[in-house]
Parts: sequence; C-alpha cells; structure tokens
Amino acid sequence: EQRKCCDLGDFVTNQYLPYIENRNAPSTFTRKKKALKKIAPYFWDFPLDEITRSTLDDYQSTRKRDKVSDRTVNLEIITLRHVLSYAHEIEYLKQEPPKWRPLPEKDRKVSRALTEDEALRALKAAHARGDIWYGLTMFLLHTGARIGETRELRWEDIDLEKAIVHFRAATAKHNKARDVPLIPELVKIFGDFERRSEYVFMYLPKKNKGKYARIPLTARVGGKWYPWDDSTMSFGPHTFRHTFATWKLQ
Repeated sequence: EQRKCCDLGDFVTNQYLPYIENRNAPSTFTRKKKALKKIAPYFWDFPLDEITRSTLDDYQSTRKRDKVSDRTVNLEIITLRHVLSYAHEIEYLKQEPPKWRPLPEKDRKVSRALTEDEALRALKAAHARGDIWYGLTMFLLHTGARIGETRELRWEDIDLEKAIVHFRAATAKHNKARDVPLIPELVKIFGDFERRSEYVFMYLPKKNKGKYARIPLTARVGGKWYPWDDSTMSFGPHTFRHTFATWKLQ
C-alpha cells in the first residue's frame, strides 16, 4: 500500500536526512544540508506531489534573479530531485521526480593546477602561519586528498613505518577506501606533530579559549583567509588535488 504523501520539510527531517547521514561522507552530507537550507524557504511546505517541472523552473528563475551562480542553482535542484527520488523509492511519492534542464554552468570556475613556483609560495605562506597549516598544505599538495576526508583523518589512519595514509570508505566521497603513500617530508611532519586529539589536523581558534578544534571544511580560518594565501594569490583546497593529479601525469 502506498504511504501517505507529506510535505517536503517533514519528509526531509524524518526520512531523508537520517537516510543520507549513514550513506554519505561527512563533506557530502554537509553539502546536501546546505543546499536544503537554501531550498527550505521555497519548498518546505510543499506537498511532495506538488513539486513539478514548473515549480522547479520558477525556483531556478528566482535564484538567478538573486544572482546565484549557475553551479549553485544546479546543485540545489539536484539535491531536491534526490529527495524526491528517495521519496518515490520508498513509496511516499507515487510519480517519479519531474524532469528538469540544468543551467549551462558558464560561470563555473575553471580548475587549474599550480605551478611549482605557486606551490612553493603557498607552502611558505602556510609555514609562516604555523606548523599545523604547513603540514595541512603539504598533505593536500602531496596526497591529492579532499578537504572533507582530510578533516576526518585520524592518527590510526596513518602508518609512519610504512609511510602510508589510509582513507576510510566512510569519509571518502564515493565510499571507496584507498591507501596513498607519504613522501618522506610528510612522514617527518607527522612524526613531529603534537597529538592533541584522535584527529590529526587540530588548530587553536582565537575565540575557543585554549580549546583545540578540527580544521573547518573550507580550510578558511575565521572565514577570512586560507592558510596558504599570500598577497598575490588565493585559491581553495581543491586546487591542490588538481595539482597533485596534474603533476603525477606530467
């Protein structure tokens, strides 16, 4: 028997969020929650079966009028359609999710790799801000790790004798575990780190009164700068992943 259809907000809170929390990496779960928070003012009180192609188009137009990037709008609607797909799968929704045409992401930033000079400048800037930030920058640059799985890295995941870091399936984007070799410089850095917690990358926020915290998902400190920023360049942590892959291919 088909279950009773309900409002989007009720379904997300009681069914969807518990479902994805156990099946997604922490970074993916956080990204979906952020998208749902943006969607909430428009769709939270909508019955699931009243979200149509027309309402998706209206939402898309509204977000574009608010000067939201094409990529962000697409990610928000993809998340909404995933909610509806799950509702259909477990029979809260009779029909399949409405079809929708994604925006052409012309405003999407082009991914690029750092030059050797840029990487050295980033490392120098991070070193000036402290050992933890230098270690984080070296780790991102020389393992190709995502910032989400780096934030979740525990000391038990690092084998200094074998010079290997293990990324657990639970924290990886596609739920696939993998081992990555550590260069000698990283082995030394980790050997010198003070182990303040079960997590590897811990820093001391100014407002925390001496209590250490894990690095934020963006790796921004105080929401103002990346630890590898200098006066001539600024880029996000995923640039290191592109750099790692590009350098390996070269």
